[in-house]
Amino acid sequence: MPHFYSLPAEIQNMILG
Repeated sequence: MPHFYSLPAEIQNMILG
């Protein structure tokens, strides 16, 4: 499972597009 929970919301937004 991706560990996006450990990333800031800004990074999640970049990854998730």
